[in-house]
Amino acid sequence: MKYFILLLLALAVPQEPAAPAPKAWRILVTNDDGIEASGLKALVAALDPLGAVVVSAPAANRSGSSRSSEIFRRAVQVAAVQIPGADAAWSVDSTPADACAYGLTALAGERGFDLVISGINAGANIGAFAYYSGTVGAALEAAGRGVPAFAISLDRGGLEDLAANYAADFARAWLERGATAEVVYSINVPRTKPDALPSALAGRVGPAPIQVVGFDSGEDGAARVRLASLTDLPNADTDTALFASGAITVTPLRTDWTDAAALQALPAWMPQPKP
Repeated sequence: MKYFILLLLALAVPQEPAAPAPKAWRILVTNDDGIEASGLKALVAALDPLGAVVVSAPAANRSGSSRSSEIFRRAVQVAAVQIPGADAAWSVDSTPADACAYGLTALAGERGFDLVISGINAGANIGAFAYYSGTVGAALEAAGRGVPAFAISLDRGGLEDLAANYAADFARAWLERGATAEVVYSINVPRTKPDALPSALAGRVGPAPIQVVGFDSGEDGAARVRLASLTDLPNADTDTALFASGAITVTPLRTDWTDAAALQALPAWMPQPKP
């Protein structure tokens, strides 16, 4: 009986609530469309179950910025904002690369970040478009600072939920595999119907789907670009061709631009300064 009474007393004592389990991963989200972009908000919502999500994104649309930077010539304005699903979010009045750099330094805390995701960009960054893309540029900035990163872009008119969910699945798979900063992945999601699920295919960088073919000069003295769509896609293994076929494309990009073969051959022929 004594032990029974002690058990009842123990059960009657209010128990301290269990401390919440720490979130598994810390993920930094950035983009080039700006802090108010719907694609960024959809991405944050999809990533929330994976861990702590922090946002550091440009204050305005900075598409086409590549990996350009302005922090070396001016101070930038930053401001805290609210984004559903984000543990913290900051607006940075500069380029995507600068916004990423701010997040990785000023917002890293003691633990830092396990992954940077740049997107979801409004418009595909397939082929040579990746060289101009601020979305890809921000991911390259992260990798240059030693943090694994990937960029995700969505064809205009595509389903943001599809792209966001695929980004979350890719993030989980890569982190579980052991993500490294040696490669940046560029992911492009095509337009598709809600009931049609595209395949995901790996492809190398292809040509840009739209080519600059010249400029037209107006009476106002302004030169306006003349564009042409690429119609010949001879290489079926490129992201350009695979995307055109309706697939989600995943392209690994080298973060080390050095051409090893050219570097080895260079001393044999490069001239030396003359007195």
